[in-house]
Amino acid sequence: MITDRTFENLARPLKEAAGDLTITIGEALKELYIKLSEDPSDPGRYERAYRAKVNKALAEWKKVREKWVAEELPKAYRLGLAHADREMEALKELGVDIGEPDQEITDDAPLLSEDNVAPF
Repeated sequence: MITDRTFENLARPLKEAAGDLTITIGEALKELYIKLSEDPSDPGRYERAYRAKVNKALAEWKKVREKWVAEELPKAYRLGLAHADREMEALKELGVDIGEPDQEITDDAPLLSEDNVAPF
């Protein structure tokens, strides 16, 4: 059964990872500014440290994002389809004419064309 929180709960790992990424980048930027204000003689050294922290955080974000896309997104999609099917059946039982699909969607039909792939 889908509740108001179903999809929010499925997206929680992605949301938390995005929050962690934001905080890590903010802290790294703060540290960069502090070090530059204390000793502006070698900004490249501080920039390298900043970039290393940001790249590490981005790599972690990418790992979580890819896992989420592979595991949670299909669950959410299937839950949404099952919920829509139940809603359609309930409407039919109430006598609402919802018509028939224009074409059948088979299990091997791609959800997106090759030219329209989501940026994950």
